[in-house]
Amino acid sequence: NSNEYEYFGLRILTSVLELELESSQLLRTVAYKLVELGRHNLAENIYRRIVNLRSDEPQSFRDLALLLQESNSETKNLVEISDLFKKVLFGEWDNRYAEIEVTALHELNCFAFQFHPQK
Repeated sequence: NSNEYEYFGLRILTSVLELELESSQLLRTVAYKLVELGRHNLAENIYRRIVNLRSDEPQSFRDLALLLQESNSETKNLVEISDLFKKVLFGEWDNRYAEIEVTALHELNCFAFQFHPQK
């Protein structure tokens, strides 16, 4: 019964995307919900689409980096994750994103610490 509800929930979420295929806000909302449901592969596809649509927003790169970092994949692309964080850190963004570099730097440091071999 729980699987049935999850199936219908996924159907509703993906149907919502058909309403406005170019709405990054709607895409983000669906992707966040997919992550909550543990559907990282589906969320990754949406986050990649958002990066293509909204490469002018650092949040697009940050969301994808955090998802890839969080995913349980054994083949995590560590270089891609750090490159995404670097785009946030070194990109030239609109003033409304003034503080995102501080957050991204903290997240990149945590990421580096997580995968750096301890001596």
